Amino acid sequence: MNRCFHAVLATILLAPLGALAQGTYGLEFSAGLLGQIERDITGAGAGKEDLAPTWGISPWMEFPLGKGGIGPEVNFNWLKRSDAKDSDERRLIISPHLRLRMSFPIVKKVAFDGFILVVIALS
Repeated sequence: MNRCFHAVLATILLAPLGALAQGTYGLEFSAGLLGQIERDITGAGAGKEDLAPTWGISPWMEFPLGKGGIGPEVNFNWLKRSDAKDSDERRLIISPHLRLRMSFPIVKKVAFDGFILVVIALS
């Protein structure tokens, strides 16, 4: 965990240097519902609904590479714990990635960008 924290901290602190190398950087936000819904169709309508609001923040930076780019990205996701008794119990998941992007032009100013994120395993 200590190595993961240092990698995340280094990525965030080095992000402004991306502008010096003609790179781009940004911050993405996400929100949604994550969990499960179980229904017992044959029973008396008993079921379990366990959908919880989930949110995340992803700082990234990218350096040009051909028709796309390459760079680091770190995902910070706050999820409901599976063993939580209260919906306010959250777990922070930090996931560092190597971000690869390839751009495919469709018409004048419209392009399709394909992304691949490679997980960087730190142990």
